[in-house]
Amino acid sequence: VGDRLTYTFTVRNAGDVTLTNLKLVDTRLGELALGQSELAPGATVVVAGSTTVAESDLPGPLANTVTAQATPKFGGSAPLTATKSGHVTLFGLPGINLSQQASTSIANVGETVYYTFTVENIGNVTLVDVKIIDTHLGTIEIAGSAGLAPGAKRTKSVAHVVEEDDLPGPINNYATVSGMPIYLAGVPGGAGQLTRSTAGTVSVSTSSVTLRHVVASGNTQPAMAFSLDGKTATLGHGESKKFGTLTPGAHTVTVALPEQWQLAGVACDSGVTIDQSAAPAAGGQAVATFTLDRSQHVTCTFTTEQTAYDLYMPAVLR
Repeated sequence: VGDRLTYTFTVRNAGDVTLTNLKLVDTRLGELALGQSELAPGATVVVAGSTTVAESDLPGPLANTVTAQATPKFGGSAPLTATKSGHVTLFGLPGINLSQQASTSIANVGETVYYTFTVENIGNVTLVDVKIIDTHLGTIEIAGSAGLAPGAKRTKSVAHVVEEDDLPGPINNYATVSGMPIYLAGVPGGAGQLTRSTAGTVSVSTSSVTLRHVVASGNTQPAMAFSLDGKTATLGHGESKKFGTLTPGAHTVTVALPEQWQLAGVACDSGVTIDQSAAPAAGGQAVATFTLDRSQHVTCTFTTEQTAYDLYMPAVLR
């Protein structure tokens, strides 16, 4: 496919009289210009014609029949004809390539990994029914009956949200692309189907924060409700709660403060800075935010204190 074929035709007058009205017609090339209309006895004329093999010519063979026609110049005889047939065996050079790229090499539970697959037709014939079957992501359609033309590329992106079921990891995927040369489509048994495979690995990690409650001062040590990303735990003095499988990025902790209580301070280990600028003076909700990195495990201590005390004096009657 794509090659240029040149046919050379030789017409010879095998008789003993001059021929006229000389004509040469080929079923593939059409009428060929001979440059002369007469041919003397024993003389020959040579002419060439070219064509380019197209994909539509597959699977071949490429057949042609050429007919030479002439009439005797004298004598009024009927036209003479000579026919010759030939064929050229054809073959395509189908080829396919597959590459994949994950958006990250490591991801936390809850994060989204984007897999980008690129399929390229590296052959010289159209491929149909092109699809990827991935062991982790399932079937990914690339090109159906319309096909993937020679030299064409097709890119598909597939998202996967990392789940706890993916722990402890890694997430291994093995993708295989397949495609059928268009001239072999429908052949029983899938003979001639092309395949190419690629593998990938994404490590799975987790991040967590442990919230610890400490009462600095107060005539009581009330338990308080701590909320992190919609999850709540009630923590008394000295108690802690671990919130696991967190995604990297910003997280917000809300503390429900009783009346006459305030958030005195928050400190986190592992070099994590926490912002408590939104904390109220006393009562209501205190809000603090911090940022987690991937695979980071942090403990944050929330210190609360009482800001006012109710005094009860005994009544003395005189």
